[in-house]
Amino acid sequence: MAQPFMPEIADGEWSYLFFNGKFSHSLLKKPAEGDFRVQHYHGGTISKVAASPEQIKSAGLYVEKFATDTLYARVDGIHRNGELYLMELELIEPYLFLNTAPEAFHNYYVALIEIIRKNGK
Repeated sequence: MAQPFMPEIADGEWSYLFFNGKFSHSLLKKPAEGDFRVQHYHGGTISKVAASPEQIKSAGLYVEKFATDTLYARVDGIHRNGELYLMELELIEPYLFLNTAPEAFHNYYVALIEIIRKNGK
């Protein structure tokens, strides 16, 4: 996969986590000074940040369109001129950053139980 360089990456890459289509938590991954890679093993940092209702709605549109029947979805992107630019929609092997928000593990657990009950009928 090739992605064009977007200068906004210096401000960080947002991740919005959804479980069963419901927003759970968000975080911001920032590259190290002078780098563009946000991964921690390249010196990037990860911070829990509160997403605005508008940001959640924008990220949620990708979930509604492409991930309605998934246990989890991670919408990764940058913001340019107030608009979310999708970088990745992680549906099959994402890191869920459950350790970044106190409610994250519980939200994931509730979503998993809902799926089990739904499919157990």
